[in-house]
Amino acid sequence: MVSNTFDLTHGSSTPWNARILDILVEQLQRRNVEEQWPMQRLDGYYKVILEDRYKQLWTTWRAAQPKVTAKGRLETAAKVEERLITKRDENLKSVRQTTRRQNKYTCRAKILEHIINLKKDNEDKDLPAWMWLQKVITTLGDGGMSSEESDMENDIHCVLRVKNMAWCRKIERELDVIDHQRVLDDDVFTPQGSKPMKRIHAPGNSMSERSPVTGLPKALYVSEWVDGLTGGQVERLNVSNDTFRWMKVAVA
Repeated sequence: MVSNTFDLTHGSSTPWNARILDILVEQLQRRNVEEQWPMQRLDGYYKVILEDRYKQLWTTWRAAQPKVTAKGRLETAAKVEERLITKRDENLKSVRQTTRRQNKYTCRAKILEHIINLKKDNEDKDLPAWMWLQKVITTLGDGGMSSEESDMENDIHCVLRVKNMAWCRKIERELDVIDHQRVLDDDVFTPQGSKPMKRIHAPGNSMSERSPVTGLPKALYVSEWVDGLTGGQVERLNVSNDTFRWMKVAVA
């Protein structure tokens, strides 16, 4: 009997691992016929999926192997477990922050859409300002929404300290105009759910470690930050040539 255990010390393309993948593909095709699956697939379709699953397995296995410490010794089992738990917590934190940024973007986009529709109906004079704010938000996308860290203010109230993004033009005032509408206008959001927390912008807040959003108009980047980039970094930033005129909003 041929063992179907992968050799995790190597990639999926070695003769041994490639043969195991072929065996798994054969088993899938056999089940396809026996169980009369509704879709018939070629071997290559299953092979790609299995190779991707193997890469995930291989990455997980490698991460769980003891690493050499600064003193030249292998990690103990306890240290490996501690490192994996720390990495898992970091990944979960990153996922939570990404979800919050996406929700924040969706919330602001809905607020602006609602207000603009009302302003159009009433032909309000500040409509251009709201449409400009909408353009700012849609251009930045959810990647341009800042991350936050929880903190305690006066040891009583929980607040959110907004992380600074060195690359992004400061738009705290513009965002506050939008966010303020969530409190004022209950036609946009019901009062159910969590109450919006106080958000604190300050130069001393921690810096975001996320990569900058690429392809934005030059007006949305900090010019001094762009000037400090190398030629290769500027090329990767891929600044858009689209004109984005800045304005100071005054809304009712």
